[in-house]
Amino acid sequence: MKRLGILLALVVVIIAIGYDLKIGTLPSNQPKTSPFSLSAPAAHSSIPYKEIKIHSGDTVLSVAERIQKGTLPVSIDEVIHDFETLNNGLKPEDIMVGRTYKFPVYE
Repeated sequence: MKRLGILLALVVVIIAIGYDLKIGTLPSNQPKTSPFSLSAPAAHSSIPYKEIKIHSGDTVLSVAERIQKGTLPVSIDEVIHDFETLNNGLKPEDIMVGRTYKFPVYE
């Protein structure tokens, strides 16, 4: 009987951890949006850019460095701000594999 109780407690703990990792239990401060929603095109921007398709393992910074063929001539904060401006406020952590995004090009 004692073993059954321990087994049930272990199952409950495993289910709780799985739920927390998959869905989370704390409320998010960001509004929930569908990853498939369409947004209006960006307003005319004076930031030069290239449209790049994202592959597995790509990050905004790695793609920006690849475009520059080396280190970036601006700060990371500026790259992130310019990326968000070019992509209608999209956060760098929300990019998806297989989609095309606008990345700033610096001279």
